[in-house]
Amino acid sequence: MNVSNVCDGSLTKLEMQGLTPATLESMKQTAWMEYFLYTQAVKARMTGVRENSLYDLILSRTAPIKLGKETVNNKSYFLPYILRNQEDYINANAFVISGGSANPNAGTTVGGIAYPQSSWDVIVENTPHIGSPLIHIERYFVLGAYVVVLNLSAAGAVQEPYMKVIHTEHVHTGDGVEKARVTLAANVTDAASGWGGMTAAERILYQPTRGVVQVGVNNVSDYESWCEMQPVDLSNRLIHFWCQTSRFVFCYDDETKKYLAYIMAGNVNPYLDLYKELPLTEQNRKAYANWERQQVISFFYGQQIDEHQTAEDYRNLPRVYDPVHGIFLEYKANALGVKTLLNECNRVIDYAGQPLDLNVLENQLYQIKRHREVDGGTVTEIDAWTNRNAAALIDSLMMGYYKARNRMDYRQDWKPQQISVQDKVLWNYRSYEFRNAQVVLNVIVEPFFDDHKLHFPAAIASRGNMLLIPDWSDIKRGVAGAASRTSHTPDLETDPDFACIIKANIKHYEMQSFVWTVLLEDPARHLWLENFSDECPTYEYTLCEPTQVS
Repeated sequence: MNVSNVCDGSLTKLEMQGLTPATLESMKQTAWMEYFLYTQAVKARMTGVRENSLYDLILSRTAPIKLGKETVNNKSYFLPYILRNQEDYINANAFVISGGSANPNAGTTVGGIAYPQSSWDVIVENTPHIGSPLIHIERYFVLGAYVVVLNLSAAGAVQEPYMKVIHTEHVHTGDGVEKARVTLAANVTDAASGWGGMTAAERILYQPTRGVVQVGVNNVSDYESWCEMQPVDLSNRLIHFWCQTSRFVFCYDDETKKYLAYIMAGNVNPYLDLYKELPLTEQNRKAYANWERQQVISFFYGQQIDEHQTAEDYRNLPRVYDPVHGIFLEYKANALGVKTLLNECNRVIDYAGQPLDLNVLENQLYQIKRHREVDGGTVTEIDAWTNRNAAALIDSLMMGYYKARNRMDYRQDWKPQQISVQDKVLWNYRSYEFRNAQVVLNVIVEPFFDDHKLHFPAAIASRGNMLLIPDWSDIKRGVAGAASRTSHTPDLETDPDFACIIKANIKHYEMQSFVWTVLLEDPARHLWLENFSDECPTYEYTLCEPTQVS
């Protein structure tokens, strides 16, 4: 399944191609990847496992990765994590003013800096709605540059004084918010014709205590000495994705092996039904179905193996030793799931049992749209995944919203839209226009979220509700390698109970493992909402009426 950010990252524009022998053959450059996809997809379907569209989507997002190595005392071992670049979006266009006061050096020269009488200090904060948090924001206020302060007077009238940067310094706070103290001066002289002749009411324009400040350019003659460097922040940083090794055991006997050989030789139709009726095939079918669901759960919810799973403390993680010689081989860690990665970046909203708020959702959709558009293009559709009950409530509310907002009856086809490939329906969904967010929201119903919901009793029913807004073009399951080993029981050569037996129906246990992690490189493109009630969602709006002039 190909989900491209060029197509909004929406599953409604999904491109899908079946896993064919030619596809497997094209993966020869990573032979283990060919084997991994075969065992994870083909064998499972061959046993009669009902297709799981969500699992197939995750499987299709598989990408090969390479583990790094570290050498200690001439012994090399793989690190339990990989490093990937994450792009930061630098937004230094506007800063919020959180306070202001008169500069104590106004009208004097201190440290070689001449402070005009109009010198005024503002405390600015970096709180970008689109972009990564910045550090040492005082760097962006280059000495001699001009700024515009977008403000309101006490009476609510627009103010926008244009002022010059005289001095700037970092403000140390304990709340984790980056702040700077910037000294600004009005575009007037100290003479009586300027600042000296202004009244207190006139001066207040240049003494802001709130508002937004935007940085402009400087005014420097070619004959003046000025060599201030504009700040340049690297837009890439390294992030850690932790890998874990997971194993599945596949059991089969000689009879199963015989029919499987016939099928793989191309004799599918005559033997496939017989293969599925074998007792061990039925056992493996159930095991595979359970294994697929377990992989989905870990993909979404995986958490650290213990408190030492950090880049600084990984050497205290659980260790694996050679069972024969006792030699240290590797560290163990857990792959962090989608929700865990999003929660670390404050991209999870807990409604604490309250109704889903579509006003909050609409604001978030606009932020997501802007973040997804940073690398080019225009996003017009965003997908959301949920259970059928939550989807029905959203649909009911939106129908009423359209009727009230448009002042007319609203009708729609009762049959939902479908995401399908070659007559196979993968998901049902409905689309809703959110005008303020300038996007269409596709609400997709996925059985995984229905099954998740049904586990929760009435007392904590809200805990089973979630609305996941993923950008699948940004999510991958990285796989660093796969391995397998087959053991046989009984062993006719060594088992004394079979010493006088010529032939036995031997059972084979094939152990398959893969090293994997969840790759989610830009959390701002995603959102996870959960723990909202089964009540109707809320959506407030203002209905404007025209005024008739007689």
